[in-house]
Amino acid sequence: MLLYEYTYLHLSEKLFKTSKEDRLNILLPGQYPRSEALIAATRDVERHRMTDEEVAQIRADDMVQFKNLQEGFPYTSTGLFHWQDLMRPFASVVESARPGGLQRFFETNTFWRVLEGNGKGIDEEALEQGLDGWFFGDASRGTNLLFTLPFLPLFHSFSNGFTLEQSAAILEKVAIRLLSFPNKALCFFEPTIGFRPLKEEEKRWSYRLLEKIRTECKAPLFLYQSFYSIEAEREFFFSLPVDGFGIDFYANSLKDSLSHFPSGKKLLAGIISTETTHIETENSVREFTLLVQDYVSLDQLLVCPSGPAEFLPRNVMDQKVENMKEILHEVYHA
Repeated sequence: MLLYEYTYLHLSEKLFKTSKEDRLNILLPGQYPRSEALIAATRDVERHRMTDEEVAQIRADDMVQFKNLQEGFPYTSTGLFHWQDLMRPFASVVESARPGGLQRFFETNTFWRVLEGNGKGIDEEALEQGLDGWFFGDASRGTNLLFTLPFLPLFHSFSNGFTLEQSAAILEKVAIRLLSFPNKALCFFEPTIGFRPLKEEEKRWSYRLLEKIRTECKAPLFLYQSFYSIEAEREFFFSLPVDGFGIDFYANSLKDSLSHFPSGKKLLAGIISTETTHIETENSVREFTLLVQDYVSLDQLLVCPSGPAEFLPRNVMDQKVENMKEILHEVYHA
C-alpha cells in the first residue's frame, strides 16, 4: 500500500489545479524487463544455439515495442536490454577496468558485478565508440532520450580501486558527454540513500559532482532513490542541485517525505510498484494525485516505477504502465 496519509476523498471534494488538456507525465528510467523471447535468446546464444545477429534482431524488436509503450512520454528510455547492471558499461569505457565478482544488490535477490579498476579515468576513445552500443542503442541521437547512471555512493559501493574523487570524475565525464546531445535528460539512481548513513566525504563529492554537471549542462537532471525511507537524509537529499527528486512512495509517506520538498523542483513519484505484480488501482492513483497537490503542483509531477523495473516480468510491467496511462488519461480527460 502506498505510504501516504490515507483518507477517503472524492474527486468532487477537491478540484485539480490543472486544465483537462494537461496530463500527468510518466518516465521509465533504468533497466526495463526483457521479453521472454529475449531472455531465451540470450540463453541460447550462450549455448551456441543462436547467432549474435539473431539475438540482436530480437533485442531490436524489444526496443521497438518498448518505444511504442512510451509514446507521448516527455522522454523515452532505451530499456538498457543489453546491460547486465548499471555498472557494466563502465568496464568498457574506463581505462583498464573490468567486471569482477558478484555482490548482492542491497536487500534483494539480485547481484551486480563489481567494477574492478586501478584508479584510471575514462578512455575517451572507448566512450565515443561505446555511445551507440551502450547508451543510444537503436535510438536516434536527436530523440528525446532519458539516460540512467548510478549515482556516486552506488558507483563507489560497487567498484574497487577508485577513490570517491576518481569515481566522481568518471561519472562527470560520462554524464556531460551524454547531455551534450540535444533533447536529453539524465536520471541518477541512488538506493544508498536511506540504506545506510552517508559519510560526509560522500556528501561532499556527491554535491560537487552534480554542481559540475549542472555548470556544464542545462539538460534536465534527476536523482531518484528506492527501497528505503529518505527521512534520515532528507535535508541533504533535497539540497542537491538537480531539477527533480525521485521518491519510492511504498517506502515513504507522502506527508513526511514532502513536507519540506523544495519549491520549483520536479517530483518523480514512485507509485508504480516494482515489488509486486498487483496492478495499481484507479482509486489509489486518483487519491495520490489529489493528496500530492498539497505539496507540489501537478505540472511538476512525473510518475515513475518505485524501483528497478527489471524486477518484474515484462508482461506484468507492460500491464502496469498501460494501466497507469489509462488511469491518468481518465483523471485528466474525463
